[in-house]
Amino acid sequence: MRFPIIGLEALEARSLCATVPTGFIDQTVVNGLKRPTATAILPDGRWLVTEQSGALRVVKNGALISTPAGTLSVDSVGERGLLGVTADPNFAANGHIYLYYTPKTTPKGNHVSRFTLNGDAIVKGSETPLLTLDTLSSATNHNGGAMHFGPDGRLYIAVGENAAPLRAQSLTTVFGKMLRINRDGTIPTDNPFYTQTTGINRAIWALGLRNPFTFSFHPSSGRMHINDVGSRSFEEINVGRAGANYGWPGSEGATADAGTDAPIANYGRDVGRAITGGVFYAGSAEQFPRSYRNDYFFGDYSAGFIKVLDSGTNKVYSFSDDVDRPIDLDVLPDGSLLYTSYAGSIHRVRYAPEAPVSIIIQPADVTVALGQDARFTAEASGDGRIRYQWYRDGVAIRGASGPTYVLAGAKASDDGVQFSLKARTATDARVTRRATLDVDTTNDAPVPTIKTPLAGARFIAGQSVRFTGSAVDEQDGTLSASQLSWTIQYVTGSVRRPFRVFSGVASGTFTIPRITPYTQADVSYRITLIATDALGVQTSVSRVIAPRLSTLGLSTNIPGIPIFLDGQPQTTPARVVGVEGVTRTIEAPSSFVVRQRRYVFVSFSDDGPRSRTLDFPTDDLDLVATYRRKTPS
Repeated sequence: MRFPIIGLEALEARSLCATVPTGFIDQTVVNGLKRPTATAILPDGRWLVTEQSGALRVVKNGALISTPAGTLSVDSVGERGLLGVTADPNFAANGHIYLYYTPKTTPKGNHVSRFTLNGDAIVKGSETPLLTLDTLSSATNHNGGAMHFGPDGRLYIAVGENAAPLRAQSLTTVFGKMLRINRDGTIPTDNPFYTQTTGINRAIWALGLRNPFTFSFHPSSGRMHINDVGSRSFEEINVGRAGANYGWPGSEGATADAGTDAPIANYGRDVGRAITGGVFYAGSAEQFPRSYRNDYFFGDYSAGFIKVLDSGTNKVYSFSDDVDRPIDLDVLPDGSLLYTSYAGSIHRVRYAPEAPVSIIIQPADVTVALGQDARFTAEASGDGRIRYQWYRDGVAIRGASGPTYVLAGAKASDDGVQFSLKARTATDARVTRRATLDVDTTNDAPVPTIKTPLAGARFIAGQSVRFTGSAVDEQDGTLSASQLSWTIQYVTGSVRRPFRVFSGVASGTFTIPRITPYTQADVSYRITLIATDALGVQTSVSRVIAPRLSTLGLSTNIPGIPIFLDGQPQTTPARVVGVEGVTRTIEAPSSFVVRQRRYVFVSFSDDGPRSRTLDFPTDDLDLVATYRRKTPS
């Protein structure tokens, strides 16, 4: 049974199973992936998985093949990298696959290329470039990358607006669009804007998208759903239609604008913040209950859920919670639901009512240095909700009721202690093996120190941030640079996103981008130094740098005339707090009607152009737009 949602409108590597409805089992089937971004199911049952760093992985008979099918040289900063994969409809005969990736070349533009797969490897030299998309800005976000063949045999490609909202409405760029091309890269002449455009822009099939992370075709009806990541208000599911305009940046969520296709479903930021994978549950082998037939499953990266859009009522229902960063969803030939987690795992959800509890992953023995945290993880499957309880030498640990247990600051007295986990459902229970904790009192954990940036340091966009650090170890002395690594995370609100990784260095620099899709003030960068001693014991330390903020005032001399900031109308007078240096777009309407009187733009108080980009000021700034009444002719 599904329950409708009323009023629907710390980055940690883990691969634990989510909570699913009674009768379903969530099972981890693949581990060990590195930042997976997309999955494609081949006709012969193999799975292709793209890793953001450029590797194409193959899963065969449920096992991850250790050697990649191929590795592309990509720019994987931010959300760039190897982002999309799909197979040719005639794959069984020609072995063709299609990849969407960001090359390291300059100038940068995302590429769509066709490759030939022979066995479990890409044929060397088989790349056939099909499209080179428009040159990217310094923003590393909103690339899109999803690709699927439609029922018409054409290749559809989702492209984000590269953090430049106004591009989504322009027919002179492919940013913020759904594209449609032939298998050989040529452009169908029946595309809706073919006669209005030239060159690559003739591939535009629909416009007004912000970051269409994924989309899916119903396998029999051909209906298309597009998942578009929202900005400040709503995540959207849109129905694909030739020539459609989905409204971004002028609208987000439900709209009555006659020129805009309103989403079939949307939800606010109190529910989720990053809609990702989506798939229709339909096929020849449907194992889920009949009530799910033809429904649309979709995930949210930030909120960690999978929900269902009912195909008959267009209502949204909960399905799975506690999902770790779902990226892509697929339906397997046997009717199982497959979802890929950015944490590095692939999960299969199957329907097996009254299935007994089964221990999928046993807890491993753990060795830590004195004072280090000890982490134990296990995994179980079974019918319905699984409840967990950890035990220490057979005694229940209060509050340890999840699949992972962390013993903080191991003491010498903890050496030799054994930990086990009991997993139970309403009808069954199983207990794992006992995992032994070895506390090494002869080896101390390394102590890392971040020297720069200093505590309390603040940044402005466009700034180059230098980081330096070191680590000492009681046994090894000062650790070498090769024993140090760094991770930089971009934090927006409560969401941490990978930004850069540096290995084997004691210092380095990274640049804060000026162009970013997240323009609110609650941002920061988290810099983490990880030190590893000669015995493999690791310790980390982090430092957060916050932004410098200023206020931009926007007003007009005629009450009621809005000013657009990043494509969004601001009711004037408005005061906007932002990160200094971030590039923003400002536009005053050329004319506007107030109380049946038309006013025309005259000037801004700083004599700047009516429509422009500007770097958010380093000091508070007030901009006043002056209008005069248009005299009737």
